[in-house]
Order: sequence, then C-alpha cells, then structure tokens
Amino acid sequence: MELEAGSQVNLYQVNFLEEKVGKMMKNSKMKMTWSFRESNDTEHNITLIWSKNTGKQEITMDGTEIWFGRNQGRSVLDHNWKTRDGRLKLHVLATCAPKVNENFRNFDLVINGQLFATLPHYGREGSNAPIPPPMGQDNLNSIIQILYPDGYSSPVDKEEEQQQQRRQEEEGHPQQQQQQQQQQQQQQQQQQQYNVVVDPSHRDSAITTTEATTGSSWALVPDADLLGGNNIVPTPPVQQQQQQQVTSTTIASSDISHQPMLDLLG
Repeated sequence: MELEAGSQVNLYQVNFLEEKVGKMMKNSKMKMTWSFRESNDTEHNITLIWSKNTGKQEITMDGTEIWFGRNQGRSVLDHNWKTRDGRLKLHVLATCAPKVNENFRNFDLVINGQLFATLPHYGREGSNAPIPPPMGQDNLNSIIQILYPDGYSSPVDKEEEQQQQRRQEEEGHPQQQQQQQQQQQQQQQQQQQYNVVVDPSHRDSAITTTEATTGSSWALVPDADLLGGNNIVPTPPVQQQQQQQVTSTTIASSDISHQPMLDLLG
C-alpha cells in the first residue's frame, strides 16, 4: 500500500511513545505520543489518550484539544484535521483490539500524506527510519491497511475537493440563470412577431370568417360565371351560401312576374 505524495514541507520523526496509564489496571488506559519536526525546526506533539473501560478518547496537538469523544465498546478510531494555517494535514488511526501479529502497529499517524513510521529520524543525517515490511493482504502490519484496504487517500483532501466542486457549482449557477433569461427573451420576441392585431370594430367578422374557414371543408362550384370556362375551383362555404341566396331570390321574382294578376290580388 502506497500513501499519497506528501507536501513540500520536510518532516522528521523525533519519537513515538506508547504508555499504559490506567490507575487501577494499567492496561485499561493507553497513551500514545508522536513527536515530529518540520524543516524550520518547529516541533509538534500529537497525543492520543484512550480509556478501554469508559470509551473516552482524546486527541491533543501541542497541548490543545483537537477532539474528544466517548465510544464505549468501539475498538477503532479514525480522526483527521488540519492546522489553521493549512500547512499540516494530520490523520490518527488507532485500534485497541489485540495485535494481528508481533510487528502489527495498532496506532498510526499520517502527516501530509506521509506515514510517521517511515519519516527520517531528526538529527540523523542520511539516516531514514526502518522501512516497514511490504504491505499486503497476506502481510498485515498496520491498522491503516484494515481501514483503507484499497489504498490510503487523505480525507482532508477529499473534503477540500468537495468544497471546491460546490464553489464551482455555485459560481456556475448565475451563468445558467443568464442563459435561461436570454432564452425566455428570445421566445417572447418570437411570439410578438407572430401576434396579429385586429381592430375592435372588425373583430367579430374576422373571428366569424376564421371559424367558417377553419371549421368546414371547401366546396366545388363551376367557375364559368367568373372565368368563362369549365374549370372547377374551390369556393368557401360562405360564398356558396351567398350564391344560393341570390339564385333563390331571382327565381322567386321571375315566378311572380309570370303569375296572373288575379292570383296576386286575390
């Protein structure tokens, strides 16, 4: 298992101390202290106190409480944080369960993606910490392998990536709103181009003509009277009705002119 590449800050391990500090039973309470230095000679101390009886867990950094909780009956601790200036990203992984084997580490500290156990020792120029045995499913030597079987990735980095994605999404929303507004304006302009305004005095006749044209089929009548030919052209039903009314009126008048006067006067 390989950890993520660390930052540009050079780190050195100073000391790791594991103590049994229970009052009545020494094994009932554990205290782990990791001491390390930065390249600017700033030293830090990370302390984990874990009571097996009460389940109390406390993490401090340079005397300042980082986390406190009570997890009675739970055998695993996984907590991460970063310093205020963002220079250091720390991650404590621990278990109070019995060791898997003699070389198994129940307590691990990761700093800026670097495992504390693999940091070079401070004050030993050219000397590195002993390299732990190769990690694998058949060769477990650290709690980190159990909690991250598919490979370690910093939770702090993941959280920062999620926050960055949320910021990008929030910044992208105004652009989407502007595009939607532009599309709505274009649609309104297109609708205005196709709108037809009719004078109120002619509105009823326009509606009647439209309904008559769209609501019925066209009829076929001879066009000899109009064009002098025998072609058949479609004529709207309204015109057909008007022609029928004119024809019936002419016939009625001719009938009256040929009837005897007695029939008319009784």
